[in-house]
Amino acid sequence: MFSCWPSPVSSCAESGGTTPQVTPIQVVSPNVRIEIDPSWPQVDLALNVRRPQANQMLDGFGLLVRQDGHRLMTWPGLAWADTTVDMLQAELIKGLLESRRLTGGVARPGEIRTNGTLMSSVRHFEL
Repeated sequence: MFSCWPSPVSSCAESGGTTPQVTPIQVVSPNVRIEIDPSWPQVDLALNVRRPQANQMLDGFGLLVRQDGHRLMTWPGLAWADTTVDMLQAELIKGLLESRRLTGGVARPGEIRTNGTLMSSVRHFEL
């Protein structure tokens, strides 16, 4: 399940004069819930989760939406709390830790000694 929790923030943009124009922006974060199947086996593995690879458009703070089913654009006035790939990496780590299926631990590279690496790439991520 994936949903967003908004928090109000403002940003200022110079409007040509000396008075800045305030443009409100809502910052959203994912609310991911992973359902753990009790039949999943436990594995004696320590895993590092690398930052997913993505193109420049997907590796940003903008919420991407498809307008008219064709044109990809950012949703005006909304931004992710973190970049898409950093958010995905954090949610993967959180989900794997909460599953308690990897007995050796799960972390970002360099945080713990591991015997496995999860690499991923983002090719499509839009609302």
